[in-house]
Amino acid sequence: MKKIKMNETLLAIIISIVALFSFIFIFTDQNNNVAEQDNTTYITLEDLYLEEENNKNSNSDPRSELCDNYEDLEVFENPIPIVWTAEFTGCLQSCEGAHFNRLPKDAEYEYPRFSAYMREGILPEIFREEGLILKIYGEWAMVDADHPFSVFGDKCVPIIDIDKIETHSEIIPLSKF
Repeated sequence: MKKIKMNETLLAIIISIVALFSFIFIFTDQNNNVAEQDNTTYITLEDLYLEEENNKNSNSDPRSELCDNYEDLEVFENPIPIVWTAEFTGCLQSCEGAHFNRLPKDAEYEYPRFSAYMREGILPEIFREEGLILKIYGEWAMVDADHPFSVFGDKCVPIIDIDKIETHSEIIPLSKF
């Protein structure tokens, strides 16, 4: 009987050890599965430097999204006085300004279209007839992205500050409006 009792005790110890190792194995396996499911992406400092270096070497200029001729963007330190003959083609910003085609149309202008804005107020109604031929006096302040996608066919254009406008050789000072 002692032998059976000893065998039972030995069997109980073996079963306990197997159960303990099984428990440890299962618990360790579950922790490994959790670690495998972790989708965290770790970025090293080296990765950041490489990305910055790639951005420096790229030829993309953020201004290229403004208009096709983005290289022409410029604000003049001293505005250029202009007197341009042009055809009114529509209002901009509730007629505070307008867009125009330079005339004569067959001339080869660097910028055949432009926008012009009143220094104060809105463009008088007398000048807002589509196709009306006008003489614009003012200052060319810059070449900029002024409604390039909706009005100017993806082009940056000259922006003029209007001093006065004349229609059919009749000069109408803006101070009358």
